[in-house]
Amino acid sequence: YEAASAGNVALISTLLSAGVPLGVADEHANTPLHHAVKGGHAACCKRLLKARADPECGNMLGLSAWDLALQLGNSTVRRVFSTSASDRETETVAARSDSAVDQKLLEAAIRGDVGLLGEAMLQGGSVNIATTRSVTPLMLACRAGNLDAVRKLLEARAAVGTLSLRGCSALAMAAEEGHSSCMELLLAKDAKVEVSDKLGFTALGLACENGH
Repeated sequence: YEAASAGNVALISTLLSAGVPLGVADEHANTPLHHAVKGGHAACCKRLLKARADPECGNMLGLSAWDLALQLGNSTVRRVFSTSASDRETETVAARSDSAVDQKLLEAAIRGDVGLLGEAMLQGGSVNIATTRSVTPLMLACRAGNLDAVRKLLEARAAVGTLSLRGCSALAMAAEEGHSSCMELLLAKDAKVEVSDKLGFTALGLACENGH
């Protein structure tokens, strides 16, 4: 559990490979997963959960790692345990078409590379191209907080109201990550605030849920 407290993913992997039990706990029955959550170490939480650590195992106070994740309010850690609609939509980013230019445009939006974005547009890439999950470049740029990329896409008339397969909008993705400047640009283009995703969250709900 000391490796988890320190946020040392490599050491955790080494210890697991050596056969150290996942459930080894401190004097208060806090497991490595408890310690990873307390330290805000999302990568350690992912590694431990991948190794099948029990998120419901309680400590001496009856609190599980999942309980702690909820109590401590670290949205990054919490979303390791319970992914949002947009987390699932953006796990992989593959263009719906086979066009290398469209794929370039999507990747430029994620990275916030305005030069590459402009290049892809000049080569015929559509600002409204979607991934296999119906996620657009505008959504990806908003999720990443890439303000210049968002601005460029809007100037190129990217659609503001498009929804992903799970009902996520560009506004919702910006709100979920706390990117208020991106939200302001979208609202200036009449982005709809009342739209809910498949889990029932509006942009406002996502902002509140993630402490923004």
